[in-house]
Amino acid sequence: MRLKICVLLALLSLSLGASAQSHSKQFGFRSDNDAYLARGQDKYYTNGIFISYRFANKPKKENSALAKQLTQLELGQKMYNAQSGYIPDIVYIDRPITAYLYAGASKHWFYRSENSLSLGVQLGTIGPNALGKQAQELIHKLGGFYPPKGWEYQLNNEIGLNFQMAYTRFLQRSSSKKLDLSINSGANLGNTYSGLSGGFTLRTGRMNSLNSTAYNRSNLSDANSTNEFFFFAKPQLDWVAYDASISGGLFLKDKGPITFNSQPWVLSQEFGLVFAQKRWSAQLSYTFKTHEINSRAKAHQFGTISTYYQFR
Repeated sequence: MRLKICVLLALLSLSLGASAQSHSKQFGFRSDNDAYLARGQDKYYTNGIFISYRFANKPKKENSALAKQLTQLELGQKMYNAQSGYIPDIVYIDRPITAYLYAGASKHWFYRSENSLSLGVQLGTIGPNALGKQAQELIHKLGGFYPPKGWEYQLNNEIGLNFQMAYTRFLQRSSSKKLDLSINSGANLGNTYSGLSGGFTLRTGRMNSLNSTAYNRSNLSDANSTNEFFFFAKPQLDWVAYDASISGGLFLKDKGPITFNSQPWVLSQEFGLVFAQKRWSAQLSYTFKTHEINSRAKAHQFGTISTYYQFR
């Protein structure tokens, strides 16, 4: 009898240990909104909603340099207003009104060197088919806000195919392991968004390595990741080749009632907090950008709240 109990306890211990070791799947939700800054603004890039599912890939062969490989599937919508969500006349438009609705897939490689590479593709649309009007009316109705006006002036429909690439190179970590620095670079190519970006990320606090952290969601399928709570700052410079949310569909003759040219250089500063414990992780950040539009539109800011849950 004692032997049976010992065997059952051993099996239970192994089972619990296996479930605590790592989780191979992750579901996530991210929300961008300028209202998170509590400044009473409802303009420009005013809302973004993203739902993602990420899972670990089993390596086809042993690769000593590769720590892990992840795949992500995502649905998202970005919403853009002019200077307000209430535009009674076209003369008040200082930024085109539109939305971008898309489905995307991406692959992520995290290396033992703490460098990482990701490649992705999105298929989406701008214009009425992106359902920006319906989404904003629903959000304002649920929140008890004013009824939006001005969507009759939005950009025309265009289907977009867009490719993304991002590369992060780890530079240095302090001897206390509470401060590190990495360089970020990226590229977008497509008829909705095209351009290049470069910057760096500074992290400080209790954090895991860059191939096992909630910051870039590489803590998935990792038995060695520990609880995290740290601050990060990410200044970045973007070169904008084309932005269809500002200039209208690239291949359209009739792009919409009003369009503008993009500012070719945009400087952004994102800073925030990351928290991770067991299966849950969350992030709160704020992004401040310089002028993005060649119009009377002002510089813009928005906040981001995201949460992710891991499971087997």
